[in-house]
Amino acid sequence: MLSEADQGLIARVARRVVDLRMTVPAILLLEGSRPLNFLASQTMLFFRPVIESVWASQDYGRFQELLEQRESVEALVSAIEDEEERLIAERTEARRRRRERKR
Repeated sequence: MLSEADQGLIARVARRVVDLRMTVPAILLLEGSRPLNFLASQTMLFFRPVIESVWASQDYGRFQELLEQRESVEALVSAIEDEEERLIAERTEARRRRRERKR
């Protein structure tokens, strides 16, 4: 089970992925590397000193630990998909409102 803090971190990562319009590449990478998620987490651990010298964040270490758990990858994919759906719904509603204002 993921803690509330872990779910918040996953939600923030998902929001950032969608904001950068990287939904499809991120999902493909996560789904394709699912058997290698532990290796990815260890790679992040290896590069941690370099990353943290430029970008100080406690979230980096926690995200690296989350990648060691298979269920967290599924949770991240689901969060990205949900965030993308939310963004599409917002854009659709905004278009609908613009059309109504033009009438």
